[in-house]
Amino acid sequence: GSFTEVDADGAAVEGGIVKEDAQFLGTNLKTKKAQGELAKTAMGSTTTFDAKKSFGKDYNVAGLLGVTDAQLEASTGSFEFKLTNISRMEPAELNQEFFDKVYGEGAVTSEEEMRARMKEEAERMYQNEADKYFLNTIAFLKKWMQTSGEKPLTAEEVEADWEKTEKGLRYQLIENAVITAAEIKVSREDLLDHTVGMVKAQFQQYGQQVMDDEMLKGIAENALKNEEEVRRISDQVYNAKLLAHYKESFKVEEKEVTYDDFIKLVTEKA
Repeated sequence: GSFTEVDADGAAVEGGIVKEDAQFLGTNLKTKKAQGELAKTAMGSTTTFDAKKSFGKDYNVAGLLGVTDAQLEASTGSFEFKLTNISRMEPAELNQEFFDKVYGEGAVTSEEEMRARMKEEAERMYQNEADKYFLNTIAFLKKWMQTSGEKPLTAEEVEADWEKTEKGLRYQLIENAVITAAEIKVSREDLLDHTVGMVKAQFQQYGQQVMDDEMLKGIAENALKNEEEVRRISDQVYNAKLLAHYKESFKVEEKEVTYDDFIKLVTEKA
């Protein structure tokens, strides 16, 4: 049928929502008034009801009318519906023709096989949704935090630091998204160069004579045999590359401040 937005007097709204060839099930209407009006409507005649209130809260009324949620919200909500076609759904006969249409020729040959396939597909679909829910729940994250570290935490300890932890997790998700979008990668060579630089800086800090490049490289390679050290240095390199990316992507405004103001500023940001 067709929908036409109308005003309080039942007149078509100028420039209002109009949708031809709209299709919905009678069971999509949730109010008894709307169901009754539709049941009394003869082919080719019209009835008026509030599209915002007559359909179930989970029904996509905007999609039915071919508009956005904002456009629907801005409408009067009252629509004249003209009934132009009625379709009835009847159960299909469970035969080979039906099985072939649904699953492909010869893939299923009996009702038992069909039900087994349906069960398998439903289990797979709902398991995927269950897995997503499991991973995305705050309860899961809090439980995971209790056992993921070297030192187990109590539920109370996790709860006490949750606000700070949640901010850190959000930042980490954003950071990972930026790394992916900017295609930032850290190679073994990056790790080695960074470690060599760290070793060289340490020698200079303590006033010791800096070794030649080969010896520095040997010390760095030895340090990178430690997996924990690799993770720590990898984080440093990623942070350095992220910082470089941010500086290239955004306009940096330089501002001269006193030492005390600088300390206050960076402390507040932290």
